[in-house]
Amino acid sequence: MAGPARWRRPSAAGPPRRVAERDGQAGGTAQPVARRQTAAAGPGDTAAARSGRLRALRSAAIEWLRREAVFAAVLAGVTLGLLLVSQDRWRRGLLTVGVTLVLAGIARMTVPGRRIGLLAVRGRVFDTVLLLVLGGSVIALTSAVPYIGR
Repeated sequence: MAGPARWRRPSAAGPPRRVAERDGQAGGTAQPVARRQTAAAGPGDTAAARSGRLRALRSAAIEWLRREAVFAAVLAGVTLGLLLVSQDRWRRGLLTVGVTLVLAGIARMTVPGRRIGLLAVRGRVFDTVLLLVLGGSVIALTSAVPYIGR
């Protein structure tokens, strides 16, 4: 299929449908875009084919973890902190989130751009300052709340 797919409304009645341009022409002979086939097992699907898809999925996940190791660590730290908050350990959980954000800021400052992955949003200075300020403010605000012992 040549050309990009675009949204068009064929008439005033009915929802828009996705169509593909053929041979770079914008008008006239547009055909509906074929849907992707799902990975669900069909009647002719074999165990070897399912095993191959599972192996490919597993290797893709491992490759993503290698490429995005720093981001995965930050995501795991924030998730752990929020899990602690949900279990009524709010001070410990928010301190975990704050420390994770500070460590993410330090990582953004020191790790090269090609290795930082999804943690790089803007420039290095902006990302570092934002993560350090957010992490420091979460830690400061959490520490400022008086502790009432049980």
